[in-house]
Amino acid sequence: MIFPITLTYAPETRALSITNGSKPDFTIGAFGKFSYSNELLVHMNKEDEIINLQIGNYCSIGHQVTALINRDYDHQAVSTSPYLPVRPEMKRRGQILIGHDVWIGNGAVLMAGRRIGNGAVIGARTVVSKDVPPYTIAVGNPMTLVRKRFTDEQIEKLLAMRWWNWENDKLEANKSLFADDIDAFLERFYEPPPAAEPVTLDRRRHTVLLMPDFEDPYPVWPKVVQAYLDVFDEKDDVSLVLNLPNDEQLPQNLARLQSAMPDTPEYADVVVTTEPPVSTIDLIRNMESFVTTRSRMTMDWTSCAHNAGVEIISGVDSPIFDPAFIAARKT
Repeated sequence: MIFPITLTYAPETRALSITNGSKPDFTIGAFGKFSYSNELLVHMNKEDEIINLQIGNYCSIGHQVTALINRDYDHQAVSTSPYLPVRPEMKRRGQILIGHDVWIGNGAVLMAGRRIGNGAVIGARTVVSKDVPPYTIAVGNPMTLVRKRFTDEQIEKLLAMRWWNWENDKLEANKSLFADDIDAFLERFYEPPPAAEPVTLDRRRHTVLLMPDFEDPYPVWPKVVQAYLDVFDEKDDVSLVLNLPNDEQLPQNLARLQSAMPDTPEYADVVVTTEPPVSTIDLIRNMESFVTTRSRMTMDWTSCAHNAGVEIISGVDSPIFDPAFIAARKT
């Protein structure tokens, strides 16, 4: 099935919801504030939940841009025909992460499993077959990384500023200054970020962070928890950290978590925190890996993780944890 996305500017992030076969109001991702899309064509399988399309704030998407979701074929199987079965270990990818302030030209093709960094520029008809670093210009098929838009120091400051998360009133008040020279803009607005606060959670050496998407009628978190319990046990030096909002839904959400996790000692370590001693950003910075969901906050969280060198794992892919990831953490 093909789902077209044509949206104009809006002052808030929007959920991208469709009727996915028998699943009404199925969220396939999020579309950031003041972003627009002339024509983004999402190619996906009917009923498929292997999809997470995240589009950041202030993005510009041209005409006839195509997003290919879970369209991989098994070139090592006897046949590549979708009518025939594939090997069970074949990776199925459904996530595309488009950062903030990204420009995508007409006719570009976005492959699942790829991340386009903040401030990147994708030329017309480019096939995005690998990750694009922040503030990098990418063109062609096969895709070539042409150059960076700014110096490394300027890029580092822009990523730390996160101007795309400014309150709307602040951005409107300073709108004209975006036409300034980049150095003048940075001189006016850049402030060194505070040092990351350490986290004192009772956890093991390897840490995997998940923000459960309780609000989603087709949530990702149960599959992530089950995948974690399937591959790790109490002997492994790894913890799954679940960060829950401390709100009126907390008792219900804790009960839902409890029902998903067997109360037996041989299962892997799971840490539930409702009041982390640091900010969400510092919590992410102190983790080794971060697992995504289709939440509206995912783009901000993944940007923070990428800037801090935290590994990003797609919570919608199958399998979620790659064999290499598991082998590196098994005792």
